[in-house]
Amino acid sequence: MQSSYITHDPHNFLANNWTASTSVCNWVGITCDSQNNRIVALNLTSTSLTGTIPPHIGNLSFLVQLRLRNNSFHGSLPVDIVHLHGLEILHLGLNSFQGEIPSWLGSLPKLQILYLFCKNFTGTIPPFLGIITTLKNLELWNNNLQGSIPKEIGKVTNLEIFNVYGNQHISGTIPPTIFNISSLDTIDFCLQYALW
Repeated sequence: MQSSYITHDPHNFLANNWTASTSVCNWVGITCDSQNNRIVALNLTSTSLTGTIPPHIGNLSFLVQLRLRNNSFHGSLPVDIVHLHGLEILHLGLNSFQGEIPSWLGSLPKLQILYLFCKNFTGTIPPFLGIITTLKNLELWNNNLQGSIPKEIGKVTNLEIFNVYGNQHISGTIPPTIFNISSLDTIDFCLQYALW
């Protein structure tokens, strides 16, 4: 996470923990694999950082987990994330990202957990999410999404958790295909949803 993309670091997290005198694999929030010292996880949860995600994030080609929850990252999601073909966990909840949920998320072949909750995503719940058949957790609650829940979600046969509550402009009926997902354990819709 290059300092030029971080505009506010009130607790000096990066300055204190990411220093040139220390191996990157020993930096706080970074996990490397034991064999090749490649970065496989980046966890900056609740570090009070403000800024944008640098496009260079796409260079971490062996990244499996990207967790930036509960900060003040803003702007749109960089398309460079699409290069993280091994990404399984993308946790960006409780930030200030804006815009529509990007279609390139459908090109992450191993994505299992997608958390984009509680901020400013707009537009509709995109049908392309139905092609991410590896998804287990999909949490989109408390955004500004609208329209109906696409029937394509029923194709995510490994889905265990699906939350979209708090999106006040989602309406319509629940696609019956969703109830064919045998793995589904938790499902939470807006209050205005009809079950028929």
